[in-house]
Amino acid sequence: MVSQQIIESNFLPSFGVNLPEIDVRLECLNSSHEAFYLSIYSNADLMKYIRTQLSIEQIKSNFSKCLKHLSKQPPTYITYVINNSGAPLGLVSLKSAANNEVEFGIIIDVAYQGAGWSRCIKRHLYDYLFNHFAINSIVSYCDERNVVANHINQTMGFELAVHEQMERFNRVIKKWVCHVSSFINN
Repeated sequence: MVSQQIIESNFLPSFGVNLPEIDVRLECLNSSHEAFYLSIYSNADLMKYIRTQLSIEQIKSNFSKCLKHLSKQPPTYITYVINNSGAPLGLVSLKSAANNEVEFGIIIDVAYQGAGWSRCIKRHLYDYLFNHFAINSIVSYCDERNVVANHINQTMGFELAVHEQMERFNRVIKKWVCHVSSFINN
């Protein structure tokens, strides 16, 4: 199972991405991140592409669920805080799926959007996942209205697998899939 491989390789609790002249770390979500998590999921500009606006109580409940997932052995859902020189700039979630697939989601705080963080983090994390784990593909779900995220997926070698109304998200979603061979050749 992919999530077991990630755990056994010390992918938890943190993962460093070495990029020239910047210090980026993915830190496993913990109770000290609650305020940042709340700020992300209560931001209407960020949530318009992800889900309907949640109440603070619902966000806190989801935060608790994320922490509980981490205590499962092996966890099948892992959330990381993206830190740049100690400042949180977003969240990354990985979910183990069938057939050695990993579902990937990323949210960059509005203050850091437009600076290439999403593409940079995706590129290095995908490279790490494909080169260190028995992963066949990475799946990313994007609201069809999120032009930037859909463009990034397309230019990174993802193929559009599904474009439909999805009950899970209650909106029209594009399901992008990147197979290991597509990423390596891209």
